Amino acid sequence: MLLAGIKEAIVNSCDNIIQWEKKVVAFGADGASVNLGKKGRVAALMRKEIPYLVDFHCLPHRLELALFKMQKSCKSVQELYEVMNLVWKTYHYSAKSSRELKALASELGVDAVKPTQVSGTRWLPHVSRALKVFIKSGDAKKSEESTGQYALVLCDDLILPVAVSQLKETVAAITCLKSRHVPNGYLEKFLKVSSKSSNKDTKLFQGIKLEGSLEGKVKRIGSGPSFNSEVNKAVDLCLDGLKERFGQLMDSPDSSDSHSPYGPQNVIQDFLVFNVDSWPHKDAELIDFGNDNIERLINWFEPALRTAGCEVDDILPQWQSMKITFNSQFHDKDYNSLWKMFLSKEPYKSDLKDILHLVEILLVLPISAAGCERMVSSQNRIKSSLRASLKTSSLEGLIRISAQGPSLEEFDPLPSVNRWFARDRSKGERQRRPNFSR
Repeated sequence: MLLAGIKEAIVNSCDNIIQWEKKVVAFGADGASVNLGKKGRVAALMRKEIPYLVDFHCLPHRLELALFKMQKSCKSVQELYEVMNLVWKTYHYSAKSSRELKALASELGVDAVKPTQVSGTRWLPHVSRALKVFIKSGDAKKSEESTGQYALVLCDDLILPVAVSQLKETVAAITCLKSRHVPNGYLEKFLKVSSKSSNKDTKLFQGIKLEGSLEGKVKRIGSGPSFNSEVNKAVDLCLDGLKERFGQLMDSPDSSDSHSPYGPQNVIQDFLVFNVDSWPHKDAELIDFGNDNIERLINWFEPALRTAGCEVDDILPQWQSMKITFNSQFHDKDYNSLWKMFLSKEPYKSDLKDILHLVEILLVLPISAAGCERMVSSQNRIKSSLRASLKTSSLEGLIRISAQGPSLEEFDPLPSVNRWFARDRSKGERQRRPNFSR
């Protein structure tokens, strides 16, 4: 009943789209078994009607699960989470503590940055934001950038090749932590200062007096060899989690097992052939590159491609033209500008119109459900106890405005105000404010 209910809700939400079942190519969700489980899942029910459907496990959910094992298995990391959560509780639930924090910051002439919650939230940027409160001043108030290692969570228009490239960069950066710390970073500065301190002198670190000696307390505070071993353990656990959750995505498109049956995971891996960073620079090597992957994608999506008016037989020749065009003219372009140019400018959108059908499928793959999670948070914020009688249509409109609408600085309220004051005489509407003049 639950599976049928979820499927029915999905179908009902698409009623206003003409022939929606012929336009759906992918299904994205979190890792709940009811959505993406191996047996009797929602994706399996939908694939009975749409055999070429690709089910995709949300990348931000996978990222959080990849590091969850490290948090639970590494004692030092777990203790850090507990301390940060205790500090947050101290200032979140105690108005007296918050008031004293602000008074102390005022006395010192600095900005008071209130600790943020590190537990109870799914997304890793929340952990980063909580950490920045302790190691930076002022910058912790700023929101995370929508690029870099947190783009998977914060950027709603991320495409698959970009996400995979950033995952590989993240793995490389984490691997480097085993051999060295961040050059001239906070940890390195602290270790230099602490190694010079003794009982007779006092050192300063970020304006804080470090008194006493670390002798006999190396293992306790995490300096020296024992600390390095904890760092290496955390790094190994983190890398194991990332490779377990993203190993297939980070493998080369030609490394899949040829003996296993072709399925949605193989489709996703074949789409990585559109990662232009991995294309050979020599024309001789570029000629045969990715041909097998494109053929498999054509066979998988053939019904959808033919329904969309695509000439399937012309895709491979256009694939060759696309590779040569990029290799000779557009090495300096990033993913977004490259596909935008191919899809919108002549002569490319006409000469490559059939292969661009596969590019369009790549661009709409639902690799992240973070936007949906944010909409749920918006619903909880909008439909409060004081607004519990909102109609479903009004609530949906407010949620979409909150998630996808313009910012307050860009929004012009005048047209909306004029429409609210206006009345439709044909519907017999009365004037809302008959005695009010603007």
